[in-house]
Amino acid sequence: MRKNLILLFLFALFSFPAFAGHWALRHVSSGEYLYSKEGQLALAAEFCLTDPSFSWLLEPQADGSLRIQSGDCAKYLASTGNGSMSSVAEDWTVTSTADQLYRTLKGKEGTLKAYGTDLWRIEPVAAPVDLKGRGAKITWTEYQAEHGDFQGVLIGPSTELQDPASEAVGRMGVKLEQTGDRVSWIAEADADGLELRYSIPDAPKGGGMDATLSLYINDEKSECLALTSRHAWIYGEGHSASRFWTDDPNNGTPRKHFDTQRFRLKQPILAGDIVELRRENTDDAAFYMIDMIELEKIPAIGERPEGFLSITDFGAVANDGKDDSEALSQSLSQAADMGAAGVWVPAGIFDFFPKEPIPEDVPGNPDQTLYQRFPLSDIHLKGAGAWHSELRGNGIAFQCGTRWQVSDLAIDWQGESRRSAMLFFGRTGQDSGFSNLYITRCGLVLSIYDPDSRNFTVRNSRIRSTFAGGINLRGGHRNALIENVHTRGTGDDALIFWSTKSEKSERPTRDSVIRNCTC
Repeated sequence: MRKNLILLFLFALFSFPAFAGHWALRHVSSGEYLYSKEGQLALAAEFCLTDPSFSWLLEPQADGSLRIQSGDCAKYLASTGNGSMSSVAEDWTVTSTADQLYRTLKGKEGTLKAYGTDLWRIEPVAAPVDLKGRGAKITWTEYQAEHGDFQGVLIGPSTELQDPASEAVGRMGVKLEQTGDRVSWIAEADADGLELRYSIPDAPKGGGMDATLSLYINDEKSECLALTSRHAWIYGEGHSASRFWTDDPNNGTPRKHFDTQRFRLKQPILAGDIVELRRENTDDAAFYMIDMIELEKIPAIGERPEGFLSITDFGAVANDGKDDSEALSQSLSQAADMGAAGVWVPAGIFDFFPKEPIPEDVPGNPDQTLYQRFPLSDIHLKGAGAWHSELRGNGIAFQCGTRWQVSDLAIDWQGESRRSAMLFFGRTGQDSGFSNLYITRCGLVLSIYDPDSRNFTVRNSRIRSTFAGGINLRGGHRNALIENVHTRGTGDDALIFWSTKSEKSERPTRDSVIRNCTC
């Protein structure tokens, strides 16, 4: 029996300025909220309930009020401290029968919109939180689709497993289904870089598909954005399933609906410009679910530090689509032999192909030793900036030792399922870490036991759209620091200290800090 249940209706604006612990009533079939005649969100509910998916029936009464009945057990709408049922506000009256208990809400400020005996669901409404001084210090501006001006279908909010809206930031987004559907925002600052979090359909047999979406600036077409679903849409049941999550639709429940793509814009955006994503007749995906965009000013290209060897000195060529594995391997080896300060990755995209494909039938998480790995020990691998230097492809991953650093570049592993690699594998040793990285589409970034780990640091980095976790420091780390890291769309944990002991480390993780991060 659910006890101590309080149901109290409060007025709120449609823009959802809610209060901590509050809930809203949503019509299950239409997705609409309960509105007043002015079109504002009329009701939100505050109550103590262990099951947030509890359902209710709303019944209009002859006097214009609404009677609300529990759709699950038809009981326990309110309770006083002694367990007897009573109303909690003057606007409520209680009507009960032998097996049902009702509460009637007298109309406030106009006629409330109702749907007879349709099923409604009580859902959480986020409370405003003062975030000043909290989280990562970001260099971009976020624009949520549901807060923009749009013509399309508002999706969410939802916490249902198979509902794509449940994976969106804020559990909401906008779906562009028809030619001419659009979503737009007014730019708050100058920008020439755009990051889009979106979902387009999978191919019928899995493996993803490609499509375009048109970008307009001030109602003039700027360019077509090339999108893909090849790095989203994985399928499967729980961790105990015989086949773990794969990109085969026959494997079970769909997951990971959204992917993130970055674009260096052909036309810069100025503060005050109208930035619009519009579906045209040449944009031929069945739908486009837009979660959000980020706009930012791309930093200047960094310069090659003194004493660094360049991978281009060993045959790597940027943007040629050819494998640069041998060039990176030779440059790291030569730098270690010479005692060089590090290895430089200049501006451009450098591609890495695997030596051997990972078997398709590998159950669960694949053996990380199967992947091609480049050694990192007593070395600094540095790029010209995360918007400028990129290591791309499922042939890039690292076998880590001690005193290694990786900084100022992007790593896009291009993974398509849970079989994707862990980028940093092995050890952290002493005084290792990475900074100013943009990491996406890998299995996970790092998950390491190391009883000798000291002073490991991760700073000023972004992690996007991984198939498993982000950074997982398992047993043995001491004085580790994760600072100013922003994560979004990790399949498992984002940032975690796992202070366990095991056969891999008799020491737990201790004296470590996660500071000013956003997950």
